[in-house]
Amino acid sequence: MQFSLLTAAFFFVAAMANPLEVRNGAPPAPACANGALFSVAQCCTSIVLGVAALDCVTPPTGTNADNFVDNCILDAGREAGCCVLPILGQDLLCEPAALN
Repeated sequence: MQFSLLTAAFFFVAAMANPLEVRNGAPPAPACANGALFSVAQCCTSIVLGVAALDCVTPPTGTNADNFVDNCILDAGREAGCCVLPILGQDLLCEPAALN
């Protein structure tokens, strides 16, 4: 009986000490995490008074909060914005993305 308890305890400790998945910190934050309304990340030519954004494109894949602004600037000097709903490259209700 003692042998089986010790064996079970050994395997339990071994399993806890060697997890199957190794994570290096938390996953990257999404580019626009300010809330549910302004949740669509866009790279726009200009954002006018936080109401309209012109000539917007979706940022490159893999864009997160850390590199969103930089990726938009590299894409022909566009502004990074968090918008409500993009329609045919024009967006209503956009706010400039916060610098991280």
